[in-house]
Amino acid sequence: MLKTYRGRQIGWRELFILFIPGGGAALTPLAYGVWRANFGYTHYGPAAAVAWSRSWYLLASFATLALIGLAWLRLRNAHRSVVVHQNGLNLSLTPLRKISLPWEEIEGVLYTSTDQVFLGVSLAQRKRLTLQSRVGKPVNLDDRIQDLDELALEVKRRVYPKIEARLASAAKDSGSATFGPLTVTPQGMRIQEREFPWGHINTVKIASGFLVVESGASGLMKIPLTRIPNPEILIEHLQQIVNSRE
Repeated sequence: MLKTYRGRQIGWRELFILFIPGGGAALTPLAYGVWRANFGYTHYGPAAAVAWSRSWYLLASFATLALIGLAWLRLRNAHRSVVVHQNGLNLSLTPLRKISLPWEEIEGVLYTSTDQVFLGVSLAQRKRLTLQSRVGKPVNLDDRIQDLDELALEVKRRVYPKIEARLASAAKDSGSATFGPLTVTPQGMRIQEREFPWGHINTVKIASGFLVVESGASGLMKIPLTRIPNPEILIEHLQQIVNSRE
């Protein structure tokens, strides 16, 4: 084992902002229901006590269940972990979901960072690391894992040389390199059956979570980065082709 990246622990700030108000939201209708029951019982008898307090007890029960569910989810996230080994990753995402992922099985790495904006004001930054495996579904990790930036760099350091070697071998054999729906050939780029010859391509860039290809002849094409494995390697590969053509 080289290093363990754990889920974010519950801190005092989260306790005061989330759980103490949540506890108050559950206790307030309970206390009011007790008062209503006592008032109804002392003035009108047991039937009034039950009738006047029932809805408040139900509201307190729903609030308590919601608070318990929220606490369980937060504790579950806190117990997440990603263990980096010499030969791969061991991921514990839930108590019932544990994954062993060797480096050789990872064929795609995507790390994104997006700003959550409200009325032009950036509220928070969300980060996501997606690992595409040869077998099974993609594994998504977000910033509920501590030091996700560092983990992403470590994964890239170990996986990118292997991916680049496989792409170089495929390009040598077939003359092309495939990145999901996009294929790079000596003649240009092929995206979902549309051809973009090198001489017609004006710009290739990453913007707002998309790979944008602008061509005078074929028009504009936008592909979500989530559909492209290893976009950083793709950009590097395209830069090499551009340099070789100059």
